[in-house]
Amino acid sequence: MLFRLSCYGIHEGKAGLSIGQFPESGHVPAELEGFVDDSFLQALFGKNRIIDQVRDDTIYVHLVVDTRRDLLGLLQRIVLRLL
Repeated sequence: MLFRLSCYGIHEGKAGLSIGQFPESGHVPAELEGFVDDSFLQALFGKNRIIDQVRDDTIYVHLVVDTRRDLLGLLQRIVLRLL
């Protein structure tokens, strides 16, 4: 599996490797518990949270965000833009 996370300052290595080798090893972010199904997982890499989703044999990286950022507020702003 190939990951292109370098545009987020995350280079090939531990984050891409662990997501690729163990796609179901993350956990559901607290901000998403009970909001959506449990297919959204997060992996931590340094100060980054990588929010991904496994569907069939494909891993979709939806969001890469600094761990110090308010994820719930960010998700609310994203949803409001879509409306």
